[in-house]
Amino acid sequence: MRSSLISIALAGVLLTATGLSAQSQPSYSADHGPTGLIVGANFTGSFVTVGDAAVDEHGFGGRGRESGAGMHFTLGYGFTPTIAVLLHGGGVMLSEDEERVIGGVDLALRYSFAAPARTVVPYLEMAVGGGALEDGVDGGRSESTGGSLSGAAGVNVFVTRRFAFNADLRYNLGTFTSISRAGQSTVDDASIAFNASRLNVGFNWYPMAGR
Repeated sequence: MRSSLISIALAGVLLTATGLSAQSQPSYSADHGPTGLIVGANFTGSFVTVGDAAVDEHGFGGRGRESGAGMHFTLGYGFTPTIAVLLHGGGVMLSEDEERVIGGVDLALRYSFAAPARTVVPYLEMAVGGGALEDGVDGGRSESTGGSLSGAAGVNVFVTRRFAFNADLRYNLGTFTSISRAGQSTVDDASIAFNASRLNVGFNWYPMAGR
């Protein structure tokens, strides 16, 4: 009789421990998954190249390869732990003296290499978007705009179920097709190739994670 009671008690303890263990090991999507709203902010370091020959034809101050720093912001939505759609935007100051700034907006599709309880989550992105470059020309202002394609590889390191440190490397390739100057006509048939390599370091916030 006593051995039966002991067996029943041990079975109850084991079942309780199993239940608690299951509760303490939530799924990736519950604790660390990029599901729901995604908000991010990053510091950016960038190398930018604008094609010199085409730029010179339009009297636009090409500089070759330049570098600068700025900010990068993200707003998106994770439909599953692996698939998310994001809107990226930001800008980089290339020359403070001449207020030479390049920026853009990208619509991206992200694939995250998610797994249960994983806190280090690498991801890949592909995006389409547009870019703009503002520059001083003979004391005036000039703006070039055009479309671009980009790709990115990065990693999220989750420290809580709703907060992750982010680092990613992005590459944009595009063409400026329109140039406008203050007080002058706009050139709409330009073809000025540009590319930008960017390193972003910051954070992503998932306010809906675990709900």
